[in-house]
Amino acid sequence: MAISRLSSGAAAVPPPPPPPKKALLDRHASVLGLDGPATAAELGVWALCGALMATGLSYGGMNHGSSLSFFDWTVSGKYSPGYHPGMFVFFMAALALPVLYWQALRRPRKPVFAPAYQVTANEASHFEPRLVWGSLLFGVGWALGGYCPASSMPGLVTGHANFASFNYGLFLGYVLANVVDPPAAMAAVPPAQRWRHYGWTGLVLLAPGALVWLGPQLLELAVPGYAARAAAPALPAWPLARSVAGGLLIGLASVLLMHFSGTVLGMSSLTRRIVAPTPLAKRQRELTFFGGWIAASFVVAALLPEAFAAPTHPERPLPLVFLGGALVALGTAAARGCTSGHGIGGLPRLSTRSWIAVPIFMLANFAAVPVLDRILP
Repeated sequence: MAISRLSSGAAAVPPPPPPPKKALLDRHASVLGLDGPATAAELGVWALCGALMATGLSYGGMNHGSSLSFFDWTVSGKYSPGYHPGMFVFFMAALALPVLYWQALRRPRKPVFAPAYQVTANEASHFEPRLVWGSLLFGVGWALGGYCPASSMPGLVTGHANFASFNYGLFLGYVLANVVDPPAAMAAVPPAQRWRHYGWTGLVLLAPGALVWLGPQLLELAVPGYAARAAAPALPAWPLARSVAGGLLIGLASVLLMHFSGTVLGMSSLTRRIVAPTPLAKRQRELTFFGGWIAASFVVAALLPEAFAAPTHPERPLPLVFLGGALVALGTAAARGCTSGHGIGGLPRLSTRSWIAVPIFMLANFAAVPVLDRILP
């Protein structure tokens, strides 16, 4: 009886609250097959950053041959009629917003979509020999092939063999780097299971070839007369005002990705992860980023075909351009960064590693460009 009275007098335990409904964007993500660790809102930011990067690089003239004139301190006239500081102007403009973000503005304690900022600590103890030789290899590959990891990719949609050769060297170089030195995301996958995911990697590796084949046809369909416009005489040097505007777009993309996802926008790391044999769900951010990148590349190529009309080394044998891409991949994989990661993402936050890497690969480029130009076409 006492037990009965105790039971009847006890307060009823409320039922557990219903699970919260998924946000509208998350429901859309599920429909699109993007459900996973990233919400559709975050993936939208990644797509926007990819579009900003491709637009900034193309409009800023980094696909134009005169960009390499910055390293041609002997003024050979190969890349532009005279010395052209377009790349320096572009790089300084790209640093402006990240410097403000890291050194002048009061950042939130955490990113919007991540629990913490995923950046390397700035202590000098993170110095390692591979940072030096990797940066040297990157600089030499850049001089040989004519591009850094980011600047070569928008040109794929034009179908030019120069862009295709460099990018295939780049992608296959990152595949080799992943085999020799697996990144963290790949190391977490048991070796016996990695081969199962190489099918996705193979599909990714087909993308440059598909863009080279389909790109010109799609551009001609979208913009009648595109082929004639693309074949028009190229600008001898890229306008510096466009270099400033393009650099600002790059800086904006870097700040947005850090602010929302807490990660450095490094093209070498993104490309390396997208060809890693990991589950597709772990590559959804990178795939979304490059989706925005490809869409923006088509738009820029349609509206501004002169951005791709003068590749860096049009007369250099394609196997050497391919080799340049492979050296860039291996060098940036060893150094853990490139111009976007170490340069735009590292210098503004005073990363010791970046302040070591950037001068090394820039000086290597300054040394290699005049030498290679005298022994190669």
